[in-house]
Amino acid sequence: MKSLLSKTFFLPLVIGSLAAFGLTLALLGNGVFDVLSWLTLLPGLLAIILFRVSASTTKRR
Repeated sequence: MKSLLSKTFFLPLVIGSLAAFGLTLALLGNGVFDVLSWLTLLPGLLAIILFRVSASTTKRR
């Protein structure tokens, strides 16, 4: 059971942690902090885009 839970929630936990870290960086400063915050927010945005694309391609079939 533990293995199933860890496999299920590992990636969302990583994406959520990166998003929280990125939002914290965005509040701390400008310049390099802005670039780092966008880089840490990017995996969440990519996951949403990939999900939407895969959902739309499976709906057409």
